[in-house]
Amino acid sequence: MKEGNNLIMNINFTGIKNVGYLHRKLREAYDPENENVRYLDPDDYNIEKEDYDADIDEHYLTVYLTDDYNGKDLTEFRNVLKRSKIEGNPLNSNDSAIVSFAVTKEYPTDIYERPQTYFYLNECDEPIPIEDKNLGLISFLAKLVTRVSKTENKDFIVNRDYLDSIAATSMIYGENLKAEFGEDYNKEIIEAHSPQVVRNGAKEISKLVQERMLDYLS
Repeated sequence: MKEGNNLIMNINFTGIKNVGYLHRKLREAYDPENENVRYLDPDDYNIEKEDYDADIDEHYLTVYLTDDYNGKDLTEFRNVLKRSKIEGNPLNSNDSAIVSFAVTKEYPTDIYERPQTYFYLNECDEPIPIEDKNLGLISFLAKLVTRVSKTENKDFIVNRDYLDSIAATSMIYGENLKAEFGEDYNKEIIEAHSPQVVRNGAKEISKLVQERMLDYLS
């Protein structure tokens, strides 16, 4: 790997704000007749392996970036985006200061296929291509996730009005969490922004990012 593509970057991330984490599991079944994908309940034990194609682990982390006297995290994010090559909208349309980072790992039911890990940013439908051009962006996201995983309770700030905002209800891009959670929305969204849940989730994401990048660099 070239010297300039070091995976570790310094991010002065002092103003942690409105950080949330969600995790869910899915089972993906491709329907060749209709050429579409269906998602099945992973807890339905009546589903046989031949009835679906992959188990999917999805991890979602959202962070509100700021520029302050200790660092220019938002500016750095925008700068690494300019040097990256990704398809779709890499900025959150609700607020460009929000970084929504999703990591999915697919476990095919076919024993001859390897598990695959994908990174998604904000409103991009396609995963971030794992290539040299994007190592700066992936480095930024990896360092950000690690920093979140080490943040103390006192440094977590969640604005009350944020939890009812579109940015929070669409933590999973393209979905409405208020509709999905129904009357449990308040409980679920508060838990998703609790320090321990966020820290544990960030640790899981960090492991997946490290595994994927080690695989790429080896």
